[in-house]
Amino acid sequence: MIPINSAWHNKIEVKKGDYGENIVQRHFEKQGYLIYKSISDGAHPFDFLCVNNKETFFVEVKTKAKRNKYPDTGFNLRHYKIYKEYCERESKRMYICFVDSVLNKVYGNFLDILDKERIITDEVGRRLYPSIETARYNSVGTEIIYFHLSVMEHVADLTKEQLNDLQKIYS
Repeated sequence: MIPINSAWHNKIEVKKGDYGENIVQRHFEKQGYLIYKSISDGAHPFDFLCVNNKETFFVEVKTKAKRNKYPDTGFNLRHYKIYKEYCERESKRMYICFVDSVLNKVYGNFLDILDKERIITDEVGRRLYPSIETARYNSVGTEIIYFHLSVMEHVADLTKEQLNDLQKIYS
């Protein structure tokens, strides 16, 4: 039996992330991929590996909604740099998936597509993406890299049950 570190698994961020990972894992399994996951607790360089007879790639899942004022989403720039370095070193692509309980969708794309520079004009204005901004969390500045939603592929719609489960985790 694999021991479970209850302190780690009881964190809301971990519960939310695990739930999102399970949704995305099931999607890729339905697409015919075999899934390989870490069995160790704590941080790891990616959430799982997808393998079929044609390709192998890393998957990283972010269970978070888009930003309120902009049609984009993102994550910590430090993590982005780790993912890029890992992909280069291992000569593999990484698919970044977002489980978004505001849009009720799962969407994403390969990191090498997301990080291509592009100017996007939308209802907010004209902006260069990816966009790097400093966000304030508990009065600490954290650099976040944002990607426009128009670059994302639709992966799946969230069911009412999945949305309810996500709401329970947040409560």
